[in-house]
Amino acid sequence: MLGTLRSFTPADEKLLIARVTEIATKTAEAQGAIATVKIPYSNHYPVTYNDPGLTQKMLPSLQQTAGAANVLLRPL
Repeated sequence: MLGTLRSFTPADEKLLIARVTEIATKTAEAQGAIATVKIPYSNHYPVTYNDPGLTQKMLPSLQQTAGAANVLLRPL
């Protein structure tokens, strides 16, 4: 399985890594298997930030393309 972890702080990142490792390991153990979790510490991905001004500009196009009911805006 491949993926990325994104967090707001180094402490959050540390917690995410610990929890992903624990969940994968325990899930595998419950099935009689072994999980190996490798998270490359050289790849730090910033959180996704959508510029509010650009979001407002793009909103009509997004709603038209995906359908207004499928475009959900979340407060910052």
